[in-house]
Amino acid sequence: MKNLIISVFLLILLVITSSAINVKRLNVYMAKGKDAVSILDDVDYQGVFQNGIFKDHNLTIDTSSGKQAFLDKFFTSNVVYLSLHANPNKWVVASGEVVTVTDIAESYKIKKRSPNLVIVTGCQTIKDNVDELSFASALGITNSTPKRAYLGYRTITVGLFSDRFFRVFLATWMKPKADGNYRTLEEARTDTKDFINRMLERQLDKEGTARLGKLASFAPLDPRVGGSFHIVGDSNLRFSDL
Repeated sequence: MKNLIISVFLLILLVITSSAINVKRLNVYMAKGKDAVSILDDVDYQGVFQNGIFKDHNLTIDTSSGKQAFLDKFFTSNVVYLSLHANPNKWVVASGEVVTVTDIAESYKIKKRSPNLVIVTGCQTIKDNVDELSFASALGITNSTPKRAYLGYRTITVGLFSDRFFRVFLATWMKPKADGNYRTLEEARTDTKDFINRMLERQLDKEGTARLGKLASFAPLDPRVGGSFHIVGDSNLRFSDL
C-alpha cells in the first residue's frame, strides 16, 4: 500500500501539466547556492522537475555555476527559482561568489529584459522600504508591474520547508483548473497549502508512524513557512500569461 500511495503521488506530479494546451516552451532556471540545504541537489527531486513539472520546457538545474554564468542564465530565463543563502542585498551562488542587488540592477539595464517570474527561497530578500533598491526593483518589478512578479521573504526562512512548498506550488500554478483556466499566483498559494495539509493528514498511520516515502512526505511547517512569501508585482500572474 505504501508503494502504491507513493507511486500515485509521483504520477500526479509527473503529469500535472500534461493537459496544458498551446503553452509556450519556456526557459526555466533553478539554482542552488553554496552551502544551502536544498532539494535541488537531490537526484530524486531533480527527476520530479526534469521528468514531470518542467518536462515540456527547457530546464536547467544549476548546482555549480559562478557569478557570470549565473547572471547569463538568469537573464535568459522566463521562470527562475533560487534556493540559496541571502540577505536584502546579496545572493550567494553555487561557487560561493556573491551577486549583489547592484549587480542585478546593472545587468538588467544591459539585458533590457528579466524573467517573468522569480522565486527566491532565501532570507530577507524583500525590503520594507519600497524606495530602497531591492532585488525586485532592480529587475524593474514594482507592485504595479503587470505580467511579472518576484516572490520572496521579508524574514528568515528555512530552505527545505520552502523548497518542498514551491515544488507543489509550481506544479499547481502550471496546471489548468477544471474550467481550463490557470491559477493566479495567489490561487496557487492557497491551493498548495490545502494540498500539503491534506497530505500531512494522510502521511501518518493510526500509530503516528510515517507511511509515505520522501517524495510524498511533508513537514508540518511546510505550508506555514513556504506559504508566508510576499509577492512584488502581479499577484494575478498566470502561467498562460508567459
